[in-house]
Amino acid sequence: MSYSEIYKNAFAELKKYYPAAFFTCAVGVLLTSGLHQLKEFIYRAVTAAAGHNIGLLLMILLVYLAASIGVYFWSDVIFAGEAKFFMQAKSGEINTRNLFWFLNGRENAVKVLWRKYIHIFLATLMLVIPGVIAEYDLILVPYMMCEDPDMPKDRAFEISENAMEGYKWKCFVMLLQFYAITVLELIIAFLLRENMIVVYVVLYIISTIAQPIQLAVMQEFYEFMKGRIFAAAIDINEEEGKTEYTVTEEVIEVYSSGNDDEHNDRILSVTSDDLTEKIM
Repeated sequence: MSYSEIYKNAFAELKKYYPAAFFTCAVGVLLTSGLHQLKEFIYRAVTAAAGHNIGLLLMILLVYLAASIGVYFWSDVIFAGEAKFFMQAKSGEINTRNLFWFLNGRENAVKVLWRKYIHIFLATLMLVIPGVIAEYDLILVPYMMCEDPDMPKDRAFEISENAMEGYKWKCFVMLLQFYAITVLELIIAFLLRENMIVVYVVLYIISTIAQPIQLAVMQEFYEFMKGRIFAAAIDINEEEGKTEYTVTEEVIEVYSSGNDDEHNDRILSVTSDDLTEKIM
């Protein structure tokens, strides 16, 4: 599937439930970027009030760093909730409460998402490029955890890494225009830096408009990658000596349809009989 097809399908699907998607993303942005901006505002105000008190400034800095880590952890969980909304909406179930999917006995999924963030953070400490690679290696993890919240961390990481082999750069290019929007936001923030309230409002509006499109595109990408995800799961099971597989009918349909992996030497094509034999 080409980039143009992914975008075409994403826009076609998004039209069916755009009001609910817009509301979900508006709340999601408020709970992530909004909290981040509030944290920055409080930090600046408190730092200015602290003056030249070194001890107090160090304490403020430690609290700021802890708050930053907490906001990023929280952002990953909210993003997974947004992904859950788009995943369910594509199948016909439009429920904005999916944004808070993690509140219903999803402790394992939340832990996996936090460990994903820690993994990417540690990779970024080495160098920026390893951090970016780690981000794209694990980009499918939130979607897989939405479908199987009890999946172990090691398995989720390994499946995502194997499925994204040969697709990290392609995914980066696919999302390039959204990074351009981020650059635009930074330019606006710089130009309007004298009036931070206006900056927050403008950035919130831009993010709320762009995010439904980005998430719809990522949902189509995930649908396209399901064949590779299933293939990676089979390979891992075979390496572990397992012969039984639990898959959804939707994944079976994608995998058994015989998709040629045009960007990789590996061809994901099996017949329904072969797939049934593997599963049984």
